[in-house]
Parts: sequence; structure tokens; C-alpha cells
Amino acid sequence: MPNEHRTDAVLEKNTKKNYASVPGVLLLPMLFGMSLTCLELIGNKRIATPAAPGLEHAKKLSDLSAQWMAISSSMFFSASLFSFSLFVCGMMKIKIDSAYKQIFLVSAGVFCVCSLAVSATSNFLTLFLSRALIGAASAVVCGLCPPYYVSVFGDRIGTILTVSNSFFISIGIFVEGQARLYFGNTAPNVIFYMISATGLISFLLIAITVKNFASKEPASDYSEEFTAVFSSTAPGARSSGAPWDRIAACLCMHVLQQFTGINPILSEQGVIFKDTSAWGYPYAKTFFNCGGLLGSFIGMCVSSMLPSSLFGRYCFLIGLLAGSCFIPLVTEAPILSMWSSGMYMVFFSMAIGGLPWMLPSKLISDPRHLSLAIGVGSTVNWSISGLLLIFYRRLYLVVGRSLFYLFMASSVGCGLFAWWILKYSVKHERRRQVKEKREKIEQFAPAG
Repeated sequence: MPNEHRTDAVLEKNTKKNYASVPGVLLLPMLFGMSLTCLELIGNKRIATPAAPGLEHAKKLSDLSAQWMAISSSMFFSASLFSFSLFVCGMMKIKIDSAYKQIFLVSAGVFCVCSLAVSATSNFLTLFLSRALIGAASAVVCGLCPPYYVSVFGDRIGTILTVSNSFFISIGIFVEGQARLYFGNTAPNVIFYMISATGLISFLLIAITVKNFASKEPASDYSEEFTAVFSSTAPGARSSGAPWDRIAACLCMHVLQQFTGINPILSEQGVIFKDTSAWGYPYAKTFFNCGGLLGSFIGMCVSSMLPSSLFGRYCFLIGLLAGSCFIPLVTEAPILSMWSSGMYMVFFSMAIGGLPWMLPSKLISDPRHLSLAIGVGSTVNWSISGLLLIFYRRLYLVVGRSLFYLFMASSVGCGLFAWWILKYSVKHERRRQVKEKREKIEQFAPAG
């Protein structure tokens, strides 16, 4: 009996310690959301060039096409490289469970220091390197925070915290957007100071509360799942051949999701919200800023009640609704465009945002091939984001609001493709089960 009481006390103490490690880590996705949407503030910086050596004659960074293309995309391409490196580590069976604390500390430190550097300089190289490092830290948020939650708390609580990861990204977007709305262009560096201060708080909390997994301890239940997600092979997993059609479908979903325009719309909001004197501008901007939070909450509630058989139709409906939000944008209705972009954020967060990450687990059962789809998919997602940001402003100057037809078609296509591929997957699975039953009946049927 005394031993049982002692064991219960130890478990309760460990649980409290685990929960104490959550706040510092959950601030990382908030930092990612704030860093994602502050790109325009960097574009407003004036940079001296050989043609205009003095800052009083310097041009805005966003007007210097080559430099702006490099800085605006550096965050996403560095995140793509870091995601691919995580995938390679998994293929080589290099476990990083024992380095979570160091990785999270470095990430929080990067958000803190690089945001200060961005606020203090107009030097191109410093801005480029700062955004690239922030990209790597953002890849940590998306790639390592969810496995950490599950490895510490188990599947049930870990999944809830993984959903909270998306919520905190949306909170970061909301906080940055509202701060920009409040301070305007009068004190743009205030936002960078906010990001830096939040990064410092996250760094201190992680340093105090987060602990690595001791290598001498027995592997947790999550070790196999970790290997399945980040490794090309899983313990005891065998497969006759890779389902290349399904892996290709997962990659197509990543491409379609990015071509809905989510990152250009978030990062270069001035294209839509350029008329700050328009009637209702502050309210429309506030609605846009909180659209991700609202959509995530609604989507989570709907998904928990929706039968799995109706999920494909739900995605198709959301795709249609998200696509319809671009109608005011292509018809050049300025005020309505602001409000409809907020509705797009709501619908995107309800389903489209999570589709590329949910689809592999619904289509692929073999852990080796699941890890391939997830690892390569993450790399493709970040890379497409970077390419879109490179060409978004240039294409907008050439084709104008007709560019939003592409985003409209991709939004509808995203929902339609999800509906079709899930429907196809169910039929394929039924045929496979029928075929297996027939083979078993033939195997045990009496000869002659």
C-alpha cells in the first residue's frame, strides 16, 4: 500500500511538470503567426542603393524587385529546407527526442533576436538572414511541436494540444494584425518589439519547464509513431510496393491548398486592404484578423460531430464557399473585398488549411509510405509558399485582380479533389477487402 501511494504521488507530480512545459512551447506557434503576417512592415523599410546612397532618397524595399523577392521568400524556402532535413533525419533513424529542449530554446531565441535585428536595421543581408532563420524556427513549430505534445502527454491530450498549435498560430495572426491596425505606420517597430518580447518569455519558460527525454529511459509508446512519421521505415512495417498514386494525390493537395492564396493574402495584406480610409475599414480588418480563430473553432466543432462518411462532401462545400469569397475581389468591390477576405479566412481555417495534413492518414496505411507523403508534402508546401510570394506582387501588377480567379479555382478544386479522392479511397478499400475475402475462401475451399 505505501508503494502504491508513492507511485500515485510520483505520477501526479510528473503530470504537473508536464503541464508546466506547455505555455512556453505553445508561444512558439504564436510567434510564427506574428512573424508570418509582419512581412509588409519589412517591405516598407527604405534601403540605400548605389543609385540612391542616402536613406533620404532610398527606395522602399518592396519596390526593389530582386531584393524583395529574396527577402519575402527566404522564410519559406529555409522552412522547406529544414522540413526536408527533419525528414532525412527520420530516414537515417536519427532520433531527436533527447534534443527537444535545445531545439525549442534555439527557436525561441531566433524569434527574439532576429525580430530585434529586423527592427534595428535596413541592411539587406541582415534582413535576409533574419527572415531565413525565422523560417527555420517556423518549421520547428509545424514539424516538432505536435510530436512533442504526443510524446509527453500521449495520444488523447497530445492531439488536443496539436489542435491548439493551430489556434495559437491564429492568435499570433490576430495579435499582429490588431497591433498594426492600432499603431498603423507610426510605430511599425512596436510589432517587432512585441515579437521579440514574446520570444524572450517563451525562451525563459522553455528553459525552466521543458525537459528532454533521458536516453536511458525505456522508449515511450510514441517512439514508434515518431519513427513512422519521420522515418522511411517503421518497426515491423512491411509493404509490397509504394502507393504512388495516393502519395501523388497528397502532394497535389499541398499544391492546391497553397494556390488558394493563403500565404500571399496573409503576408501582403496591402493588396486587399489598401484603402485605409474606406468606410468600415477598421471593422473589416478586425474581422479578417480573427477569421482564422473563428474558422478553426467552428471547424473543430463540426468535425467532432460530422460522420466520417460525410467528410468529403463537407470539404467540397467549404471549397465552394471559400471560392465564392473571391467574387468581390475579381469584381473590384473594395469594401466588400475586405469583408469577403475575412470570410475566406474563416472557410480556409474550417477545412482547407488542414486537408494536406489529414489526407495522408486517410489514404495511406503503411507507416513507411505515410512518412514519405508527410515529409515530402511538408517540403513541397513550404516551397510553393515561397514561389507564390516571389511572383504574387509581380503577377498582380501584370494581370491585376484577375489573379484572384486562380485562387478562386484552386479553392473550389481543393474541396472537389478532397471529395473525389476520399470517395475513390473508400471504393478502393472495399474492393480490396472483398478480394481478400475471396482469396481466403478459395484458399480454404475443399479441392475438387
